Amino acid sequence: MHGLVTEVSSAGLQKLIAKSDQPVIADFWASWCGPCRSYAPQFEAASLKNRGAVFVKVDTEANPSVSQQLGIRGIPTTIVFKNGREHRRESGVLPEAMIPQLLGPN
Repeated sequence: MHGLVTEVSSAGLQKLIAKSDQPVIADFWASWCGPCRSYAPQFEAASLKNRGAVFVKVDTEANPSVSQQLGIRGIPTTIVFKNGREHRRESGVLPEAMIPQLLGPN
């Protein structure tokens, strides 16, 4: 990935959520998913403008257990984690401007 988005595994995501002082914004995607591919540049652009959060991508095809663990029923799904817990979730392709709004108030 370019910019500030890091690809992580399911285990890597769990460790990051548990240890991060910053909100973690995760994009759950798969290579075969057309909407996921169209969402990637918007997610990337948002990461460059919102350095107060950690942006990651999780490939649900390479990490199939993550969908079951987090109850992900469709992709792309964006989940924000704060203080080790899920804070907010949105499914589908989001406009770049909406991504930082997911952080919301503490």
